[in-house]
Amino acid sequence: MGRELFERRPRGVVPTSVAHQLAAQVSAAPGRAGRRSGSGCPRPDQSPEPAHVAGSAELLCTRLLPALAPLTGEGVRLRVSPGLTGDLLDGLRGGRFDW
Repeated sequence: MGRELFERRPRGVVPTSVAHQLAAQVSAAPGRAGRRSGSGCPRPDQSPEPAHVAGSAELLCTRLLPALAPLTGEGVRLRVSPGLTGDLLDGLRGGRFDW
């Protein structure tokens, strides 16, 4: 995305205004969150591809997964990958992760 979503603080991380805007967009359109852009709507007999979310284990467990959990009840599928900063940034740049 080219924008910072979280700011590191002494007691953890906090979302930036960009992260809040993204969360609002995702929650407003849960049916689109599980699809990659450009893939179009899945056929009724197909499940949408899972959104591949990556981050530090602490961030995933304390912030992202609790915030995204309600979307799974609406059919959004998630693939979650915890990791270290360097590997996560390389994966994001390489297109391995959606978020």
